Amino acid sequence: MNMLQKLSKIRFILVAILLAFLPFSSWLVSLTGIVEISLFRDIIVLISLAISLFLLKKQELKAPVLALVLAYCLWVMLSFFWREASDLQWLRGAHFAITPFAFLLVVWFAKFEKKEKEILYKIVFWAGMMVILFAILELLGVKLPMVMWGEGIGTLDSQHFVGQTGIERLQSILAGPNALGLYLLAIVSYVLGFGGPKNRWWLSAIIIFVLVLTFSRSALLGLFVALFVLIAMKVKTGKTNRKTLWLAISVSIVAVVLAVFLYRFDSVKQLIWHDSSSSLRLEQASRVWNSRAEIGLTGRGAGAAGLSSQNRLDSGPNRWTENTYLDVFEEFGYVGVVLYLVLLATALGLAVRNISTKDGRVALYILSGFITAGLFINFYTGQAGFFLLCLAIGMLNSKMEIEK
Repeated sequence: MNMLQKLSKIRFILVAILLAFLPFSSWLVSLTGIVEISLFRDIIVLISLAISLFLLKKQELKAPVLALVLAYCLWVMLSFFWREASDLQWLRGAHFAITPFAFLLVVWFAKFEKKEKEILYKIVFWAGMMVILFAILELLGVKLPMVMWGEGIGTLDSQHFVGQTGIERLQSILAGPNALGLYLLAIVSYVLGFGGPKNRWWLSAIIIFVLVLTFSRSALLGLFVALFVLIAMKVKTGKTNRKTLWLAISVSIVAVVLAVFLYRFDSVKQLIWHDSSSSLRLEQASRVWNSRAEIGLTGRGAGAAGLSSQNRLDSGPNRWTENTYLDVFEEFGYVGVVLYLVLLATALGLAVRNISTKDGRVALYILSGFITAGLFINFYTGQAGFFLLCLAIGMLNSKMEIEK
């Protein structure tokens, strides 16, 4: 084995370790109180990217998706020159914005072989099953400790309820119910795309059951769209009949009508509206709209909005809208949000063109779900789910097996 092969092998091992580590990151930080544990993810991405750049060939830089990722990351870096936040806070925001896409580049350049992909997907699957197991135990009243010997910072040591109903939301070991919802949306996409005919549907049912109990409306809406895309695709390819599609549409219409009817009851209203949560989101959306001239082409710069603006290092305002696209717009302006949207649309088009492969189908399901969920939640929530989205996009450049 020569040096280049050894480096390629090291990169594969690092990606495998990262995928196993991701869903446990928040829990380990909360348990130990050692915030630096989360840097383990960044170190792996940085080393893997350095290896990828060392092994890079010029002809590998021509793909539209790759060009858009690089352009977006460059725009994030350029925001340093018009930043509103302090240098350290800007660095924090740039780290939030770029790290998942750096991982996407690693996977894209790696072009994993079929056997390597199978190992990585198994790691994603079994890590997801562990998270689901902990969620089921939580449902049964058995919860993992969130702090250790009083030393942990306790970021997860709290209960989450649906408004004022007293109904507790599941979070397992993820950074809250919404983070778990997005992660499970990703996991169910992988199961639907790669699961065998014997286990695909019952495993998906278990995952969806846990996802529903997170009461994450954004993830549930994304799930609905992903499943609708799945059914529509199967109808188009002749793997199911049109009656199934019409049945899905009918059930959806009945569910919406029933929800509107039941909305008059306070308990149901809380389930849908989550008390003040929706009001705050509408308030933030209105604020961004009224500030659009101020935000302009360039935005406020990295770290001035989105998740990275929570608990700011420079005591500035928290401008988290819980909408991926509004957050990107506020941080990086019209230029940034256009690059972001075109990137997602291009990746979606690439997934459609590779629909005859399992990689293409997984990417289509997860992209459909996340693009929809992004209207009501920030992709970076918990980050584990967003990394799996980037994995799916990156795998579209791997050596795929065409299925007949």
